[in-house]
Amino acid sequence: MSFKIGLISDTHGQFDKRIKLIFKDVNHIICAGDIGGIEVVHQLCEISPTFAVSGNIDIDLRDILPEYLFYKTDGLRFFVSHIIEKNNPNWSELSKLIYSFKPDIVVYGHTHIYAASSSNNIIFINPGSAGISRYPASRTCGLIEKIDNSILVQIYELSSEVQLKYWQNFNINK
Repeated sequence: MSFKIGLISDTHGQFDKRIKLIFKDVNHIICAGDIGGIEVVHQLCEISPTFAVSGNIDIDLRDILPEYLFYKTDGLRFFVSHIIEKNNPNWSELSKLIYSFKPDIVVYGHTHIYAASSSNNIIFINPGSAGISRYPASRTCGLIEKIDNSILVQIYELSSEVQLKYWQNFNINK
């Protein structure tokens, strides 16, 4: 059995129409904050059901969207927060939440740089930034696909042509 989840963060009010192509077959979407306006969430919801958290620029969305969320789907536990950094003043609280909930996958944003790694049987994924680039990093979004007992992470660059920029496969201990 297989399912796909779209991953996006740091849109900063911009919705690239190519995201519809990348996310066309997803079961749902995770948006890890710095959305920049509820319109972006509505556009994502037109593609697939969307789980979103507020980011540090989302002052107007804090009454609507949580700072972080936990949920479970297809036997996997997810934790989503915009900022997951040890130098974050809330790191002590967040790390306690993460390790008490014991998610399989943590999705975050904020750095504008895509990343995928594993620590203590938890997969950490940052899809990068899909908004206007303020850094030398390229604009990206991602997909995760669960295939049997593995998670395939794919990061797509939103340059002149959409292209697969990075992929990594993780085994899940279930």
